[in-house]
Amino acid sequence: MLMAWKDVEVGSEKMDQIRHELHTLLRGLRALPINLPGFTYYKSRKAKLVLVSLMLKSIAKRREANIELNDFRNNLMKMTAIEVPDYDICCIMVVFMFASTDTTSALISWVVKYLHDFPEVRQRVQVSIRFRIKP
Repeated sequence: MLMAWKDVEVGSEKMDQIRHELHTLLRGLRALPINLPGFTYYKSRKAKLVLVSLMLKSIAKRREANIELNDFRNNLMKMTAIEVPDYDICCIMVVFMFASTDTTSALISWVVKYLHDFPEVRQRVQVSIRFRIKP
């Protein structure tokens, strides 16, 4: 959590909201995928949207105020080899928050599903890997 939200004070109301939304998201991952109001899975999907929205606002605030913190999010924002849209940065950060609470095997399952569902992301990852591998 602190890696993703370095600019939010520990114990603040905003941090409590972020923890609540993350907890709701995690509960929904283990629920039956019934996407109807009132069901845990539905609440989980809404929690992800809230987390992404909060992260997008935070990124916009950082860009406007030209704030640079020594954290993972800032590194993603400054990537030059490939352009990473703000929404993708948010999704990556949500996955990392999830990874800090669950096992690596579950995270790998998410990554595989994400790469399967979004071939354009898979293509960008392959391009990124080509830039990093030296012949």
